[in-house]
Order: sequence, then structure tokens, then C-alpha cells
Amino acid sequence: MQISFLGNSLPSDFHHSILLKKCQEQFSNLTEIKIEYRYFILLKKQPSPKNLELLRNILEVEAVATELKDNQLAICPRKGTISPWASKTLDILKNCGVDFVERIERGSIYTFLGEPELTQQQINLISPNLYDRMTESPSKLSEDFFSPPIAAPLEYIGLHKEGLSALNRANIEMGLALSDEEIHYFSEVYAEIKRDPTDV
Repeated sequence: MQISFLGNSLPSDFHHSILLKKCQEQFSNLTEIKIEYRYFILLKKQPSPKNLELLRNILEVEAVATELKDNQLAICPRKGTISPWASKTLDILKNCGVDFVERIERGSIYTFLGEPELTQQQINLISPNLYDRMTESPSKLSEDFFSPPIAAPLEYIGLHKEGLSALNRANIEMGLALSDEEIHYFSEVYAEIKRDPTDV
């Protein structure tokens, strides 16, 4: 059984201002970005009302989360991973006597305000500014948050056909953070063995 709660809104700060300005450079009709936490909890068993209230108090939450609106996007830890926050929080819950929680995670809900409102396509184009691709990804909250990720088919990076531009593109799209020196090194290695690298 899975439940989720709305968390606190994140206050505007310097980093928030930088993010807003960067997104406004893409779409000038964007006027504000609001961010709030959302907690996802996988239960071992149905808790009593008293235990559920204990969990709410520890997390400092009240409202049960609702479905996303059209102008909202969820950014969550990548499926199949356990964030450092989740590991620490689960230990705290156990120490507080909360023994009915199997897993817990925290994501962020971004609400985009605009005049006129942003389209879904615009939000999708903005989304790469919002997260670290190595540890996070956009999430469809209608699905089971803790279900195992579906393996994507193996894809080859067309190094031999496209050259270094293929590796540079993969470096950006996959969030690999490879330096120019590392890209050249891998290019030479795969050229020597006459193979294209994969996305694994």
C-alpha cells in the first residue's frame, strides 16, 4: 500500500531566482515557479489512526497529496534508487517506533504560473533545468512510485558514423559530465576496437 503527503513549500531564495530567470529566457510568459515537497510512503501494513498521526507529526505534514494539475511537474529520485535523504529518514522513523513503513522518498512539485499559462510542451522543454539527470527524473505520479523501473532497450551511440558530436550529445542527454579529455579518450578506445559505445 502506498500513500503520499503534501510537504512544505520551498521559500524563494537566490537559487530560485536564478532558476526562474533561466526558464524565463526560454519562455517570457512564465511569471513564477512555486516548489513544494511531496512525500511518498510504501507501507508494510495498514497503520492505526494513532500511528498515522505519529508519521504525519514526524514529517510535519497534514494534507494527503492530490493528482498533479496541468501546470505542475514532479521531479523525483530516479526509479530503482534510494536517496540519502530516504535512508536517513527511514532510520529516524524506526528510532521513533514507526515500524509500518517499508520505503519513503521525497520529491519536488513544480508549479508554473504564466500569462498565458504554459503549455505542456513548454513545461517539458523547461524541465531539464530542474533536476540532476544522474540522480533525478520527471515522474508520472499516477503510477506506483516504488514499482521497479522498466528496462529501456539498449541504444548505441553512433560514434563511427557521427564522430565526437555523438559522444558530446550523449554526454549532455545522459548527464554524464565527461570532460573533453575523457570524451577524446573514449573516442580513441572505441575507434581502436571498432565498436560503437552503448547507453549502458
